[in-house]
Amino acid sequence: MSRRTKLVPPSLPPFDRQSHRALGGASRVRLLETLRAEGPLELDQLVERVGLHLNTVRVHLDVLRKAGMVSAQTLASNRPGRPRLVFAATSFVPDEGPPGAYRLLAGILTASLREREDGPERATAAGRAVGRQLGEELRPRAVSTTDRRTSVLSLLDRLGFAPRLADEPAPDGSQVIGLHQCPFSDLVEEGSAIICAAHRGLIEGAFEALGGPRDSVRLIPFASPGLCTVHFDHP
Repeated sequence: MSRRTKLVPPSLPPFDRQSHRALGGASRVRLLETLRAEGPLELDQLVERVGLHLNTVRVHLDVLRKAGMVSAQTLASNRPGRPRLVFAATSFVPDEGPPGAYRLLAGILTASLREREDGPERATAAGRAVGRQLGEELRPRAVSTTDRRTSVLSLLDRLGFAPRLADEPAPDGSQVIGLHQCPFSDLVEEGSAIICAAHRGLIEGAFEALGGPRDSVRLIPFASPGLCTVHFDHP
C-alpha cells in the first residue's frame, strides 16, 4: 500500500488591516466609487455627491488616504482660508506581488535600452504610449486647461512622484509642478537618460490624451538637486 502524500495548504497572504478597515464602511466605499467614476473632485463636490456631512467626508477621506486608495493635491488659490484640495482615486491594489521582481525587470529593460543609440527615443515613445492609455481613463473629466493640469498632477501622485504645485509661475509664465520623489531613483544613477526619457513621454502622452498639445508640457530633469520639474506653458 502506497503512502499518501500529506497535502499542505498554501499560506495565506498577510492580512492588510488598514485596507480592510478602509473598505469596511459603506460610506467610504461610496466615496471611493464616486472618485473612480467622477474624480478628481473637491471636498464640497464630494459632499454634494454622497450626501454626508462635510466633517464626516473629511474623516472618511483621511482613512482612504492613509490606506493609499485616495490621493489629494492642493490647488492654486488667492482666496484666504483653508487651501483648496482636489481628491482622486489611486490605482491601489493590495498585495500585488513581489516588488523586487518588477524592479529587476525595470533594471533589465533600462540596461537593454541604454545599449542602443536610440534608447532614449524608444523610452520616450514607450512612455507616451502608456501615458496616453492612462490619460484616456481621465479624459471625460478633463475638459479645460486647469482640469488637464489637475488630472496630470493626480496621475503623478498616484505613480509615486510626490508632486507639488509651485507657489509662483516660472519667469516665462508657465505653471510649475515640482516632483519631489522619483519612483525609480535607484535606477537613475546609471540610466538617467532612459528613465527621464520614459517619464517625459509618460507626461506628454497623458496630457495629449487629455486634449492638450504635447509640446506645451515639459519635463526638466534635475532642475535643482533632488528635484525635477514639470512646466505647463501658459495658454
